[in-house]
Amino acid sequence: MKLNHYRRVVPVLTLFIILFLVCSSTALAAKDNSHRAGQISAMTQNLYVGAEILGIAVAPGLCELMGAADVAVQQVLANDFSQRADALAALIAAEQPDVVGLQEVFQVILTDLGGTPFFFDDYLAQLMNALNDHGVVYYDAATRWSTAITVPADSNGDCDPQSPSLAAADYAGTIVDRDVILCRSDVDCGSAASAIFQFNAGANTPAGPILIERGWVSVVASVNGRAYRVLNTHLEVDSNPSFRVG
Repeated sequence: MKLNHYRRVVPVLTLFIILFLVCSSTALAAKDNSHRAGQISAMTQNLYVGAEILGIAVAPGLCELMGAADVAVQQVLANDFSQRADALAALIAAEQPDVVGLQEVFQVILTDLGGTPFFFDDYLAQLMNALNDHGVVYYDAATRWSTAITVPADSNGDCDPQSPSLAAADYAGTIVDRDVILCRSDVDCGSAASAIFQFNAGANTPAGPILIERGWVSVVASVNGRAYRVLNTHLEVDSNPSFRVG
């Protein structure tokens, strides 16, 4: 797992941006300022749900969608985020950055047809526990939530493409996406803000519309007398012409 680590203030990054809220100069930012007070360090990581969900969104029929949903769920379960959480926590503990920007911080919920959950996984909770196990303490300074996405899944393949029906579903899978900024316990982070983008990727599927909401989250982090606006965002790749609703 590769963790992106930024020890100096940088002008613009796709997923993680840190801006001075105090007087600074271009020359100063370009030099090695590790000896100066107020130096901020940051890491950023996309946690990834553990499966490709685009196949669900572009499935041509209901049976194909429910089959793709089950395949994705099995991939997520096999992926076992707990192992990735421990590896990521070890990297963070080794560097102990002031702030950490996280994208695709998922909750995964599986429910039976009566709506009763039989599986729940929270990537943020697992990472926070892993950080504690590695002896470092961070707190959730800001979180942006996306609307939950729920799709039916067919685990035994009995959906008939000639007569597709939701009655062939065996369970439902739900994912909830988040963008999160963590701050080390001794770093003061406040003025949290967040928003969902006006335009988002989505698709009209045989089981109903799916919208992948993206957005941004930010905090003001104070490090040794200097304040920084930290911005964490996640953009969607324009990879499929049929995946452009919203």
